[in-house]
Amino acid sequence: MAFATALEKAVNHSLVPSKLAPDLRLYIANNAVELSWSPNNNLLALVDRDKNVLIFNSSNAQQLLNSAILRENVNHYCRKILWSPCGKYLMIKTDSSNRSEGTSHYFFDLSAKRHIFTYKDVYSLSWSDNDRFLLIEQKGTYRLIDLENYHQIT
Repeated sequence: MAFATALEKAVNHSLVPSKLAPDLRLYIANNAVELSWSPNNNLLALVDRDKNVLIFNSSNAQQLLNSAILRENVNHYCRKILWSPCGKYLMIKTDSSNRSEGTSHYFFDLSAKRHIFTYKDVYSLSWSDNDRFLLIEQKGTYRLIDLENYHQIT
């Protein structure tokens, strides 16, 4: 219930768009464990209690994506949602309750409306300003990915 109260306070203090659809507000209050606004505040990404990744249009509550990909790792729980600078891509970081399993980072292409790849144990990542490239560091190894074709350059 604390989450619902915090969301209500945020709406009342104009930290979130006031056009947030009432049905979506109720769903968030009852089900969301993590959420994040897109850079332009038009989309809202959330992970619910059932480990679904959901993306909504914040003004009319239209669901744009529903993925159950996080259910594959039953011991994992959502830690962070991160949007790319232009809002074309989304990353969900999960941690495991079993330390030996480490972390997983799930990446979604919002124009294709699908999960595109997963990397484990990412230490850091950085998006290019135009959403074209993604740089990922894993245990001292750097991977540069061209997001137009999901091709790893290095």
